[in-house]
Amino acid sequence: MGPHKGLSGEVLSVLEELEGLLEEFRPLGAPGGWEELLVSARNSLAGDTLKIAVAGTVKAGKSTLANALLQRDFLKRGAGVITAFITRIVAGDEPRATVRFKSLEEVNRELARSLVALPGGDVLSAAADIEDPSFRREAGEFLGGLDRDILSKEGRFDPSFIHALNLIEGYDHVAQFLKDPVLELSGERVGEHRDLVGDEPSAVFLEDVLLTLPARWLAEGLELSDCQGADSPNPHHLARLQAHLLDCNLLIYVVGSRVGLREADLTLVETLKGLGLTGSAFFVLNLDLDDHQDPDEVADTVARFEGELARLIETERVYSFSALEELARHLREEGLLSERDSIRVAGWETAGLDGLSREGFASFLSDLQGELGARRNRIILEHALKRMELVVQSMGAWSSSAVNLAEKEFGEIKSIEDALNRLKGAQAKALGGLMRGVDGVKEGLKGEIAREVDRLFAPHGPLMEETGAFIDSYQANDKVSSEDDEARERPLPIRMYQVFRDFREAMHRALVERVNVRVAGFCREQSQAALKGLSESVRSLWTVFLEGLKSYREPLAALGLNTAAPQDHDEPGEVAPAPLRMPLLSDAVNLEGVDVGRVALRIGSKGFRRLLLTIWGRITGKKPSLDAPRDEGLRLAKAEVKKELRRAFLDFRENIKFAYLYRLLEDAGRSYSRELEVRAGLVISQVESLIRSLEGSGTGTRELVEGLNRLKGECDRLGRRVGEMSGRIRTDLENDKLLEVAR
Repeated sequence: MGPHKGLSGEVLSVLEELEGLLEEFRPLGAPGGWEELLVSARNSLAGDTLKIAVAGTVKAGKSTLANALLQRDFLKRGAGVITAFITRIVAGDEPRATVRFKSLEEVNRELARSLVALPGGDVLSAAADIEDPSFRREAGEFLGGLDRDILSKEGRFDPSFIHALNLIEGYDHVAQFLKDPVLELSGERVGEHRDLVGDEPSAVFLEDVLLTLPARWLAEGLELSDCQGADSPNPHHLARLQAHLLDCNLLIYVVGSRVGLREADLTLVETLKGLGLTGSAFFVLNLDLDDHQDPDEVADTVARFEGELARLIETERVYSFSALEELARHLREEGLLSERDSIRVAGWETAGLDGLSREGFASFLSDLQGELGARRNRIILEHALKRMELVVQSMGAWSSSAVNLAEKEFGEIKSIEDALNRLKGAQAKALGGLMRGVDGVKEGLKGEIAREVDRLFAPHGPLMEETGAFIDSYQANDKVSSEDDEARERPLPIRMYQVFRDFREAMHRALVERVNVRVAGFCREQSQAALKGLSESVRSLWTVFLEGLKSYREPLAALGLNTAAPQDHDEPGEVAPAPLRMPLLSDAVNLEGVDVGRVALRIGSKGFRRLLLTIWGRITGKKPSLDAPRDEGLRLAKAEVKKELRRAFLDFRENIKFAYLYRLLEDAGRSYSRELEVRAGLVISQVESLIRSLEGSGTGTRELVEGLNRLKGECDRLGRRVGEMSGRIRTDLENDKLLEVAR
């Protein structure tokens, strides 16, 4: 059973009883708002997916840990070294894999972007069409003819070269899927997703992999995702990882004990801090038990890791265990453990390491399920129980008023109807004022957002100044002396390619690791402030509206009628913001499109080079340096990049306003407006619906009153159950807060 599935089931059971009760009220003319609120409550129980990401560097054991949680070897381990897709897993009765491929347009864009970044690839990139056999042949020959020594740096090839090569080599394997880019695998074919994931030339075409599995740990409403390594050499992949993590509720960060914290871990932890995600992170030291002789040695490794992590971040959520040991235990129970792994497990048991690992995993799983339960409780409380409380309260008030009306004479009912008609116009006007008030608040908050966004992205604003300072301070690291014969013979365009490659990579990393984090943190702050401001304003408007309703409710109360008057705890709850993906600035900047090839040609021409060297000597009075043409080329490239950044900043400024922050605010405003309208309608229109239903009822008074009293009793019973569950959740959440303070 998944975490806190029992409570969700209890709430769902009461919800089903309320829906059944609604069917009994229907013949009596029940207000339409009841059904809408109950539908909203059901949708919140079924639709609010909690997303858990498993992240870390390559070979840290991410897929093994995900498999351990799933208690089966579902995911291919060791995959995704260079690729940038995410494997997502949800619960289902039957195994199924949905593999989504990139569109042909996206593939051609990526191919063009990779080719233009390579020496001499700018002309070929302009004609990028992976469906064209002649283009693939020409591109393959071009890539095969490049000097590997030029393309390598610090023992690895240019990521643009690797990506382009994989696209060309892998096309024939996936061509059949690109025209209809969704592949559904079920039954015996489910395992085919492993072949696509594990083969780099095929994997570069993948956009997303969704596995639906009958996993015992996963509950309905949970999604587990296995992310690619955070130390991919391609900064675009880190940007995609950032986008995915921003979309998740919890993060399990895995570090392999064999190497401990790497430089890439340090970078990603700083990124998590900048994105405001550390509060939702669980840090796991994945123990390689083959490297340890006894529990004391494991304890030393754990203590060292905890000390290193403490210097980076303040967190109590640190756990140590072997994901492989946990997975192997479940596989052995199912009779699926290989002979080789059986021998390994036996060795761990002999050394007394298995019990230590299981204890660590049990602690981790308990805390993870507790956090999932607490977050699920908040969703249930804010988006389901509040609506159920309002409905059951309104049903009770409605049935009480119906009993009173049923016992009155026709003339009395007629006078009540006349009084109601006199009040309706004023109440409709009040409701209109309430809706206009919400719209006014939204527009005011948009103005505040616009001012902050414009300030951050202004041409001479803080973001452009900081990025410009990084560009100005960047220096090429390939300086050579005039005595260096090899450098003297090296063609200048080749040197310029290497300079631009290094500069482009440094800029990409700065955009992803610095600017993305700064902008994402800014957007998070702005969205939270705007939604909080909207929520507080809506509550204030609702309070004012309820005060105005007294002039409507008091005359009716004098006639013996009861209307549902929401109590303090029935104020409109927090709305769930629309599931929008936060845009990232790095995606908007096209550094590969900067025309550095033209710069290289200008600098590379012999006449220009001689002229430049002569001018350099006259200005400085020094012997011309081989670095002078390169430095001038880098200066021109920096100017081109700044121009691209100014364009991208202006476009992104409008995009972040209209496509993200304004949309969040608009969606939240519409949700609040509709809920206020429904709530107000329950108070204003319920007496009117009562009168209409009683006038058309052919039921005898005694029989009708008995039926209404029975319904009132059911409302009271369900109201107590809803109140008890709400109180229990509030107590649990308060205890969690007290525990956090104690820690």
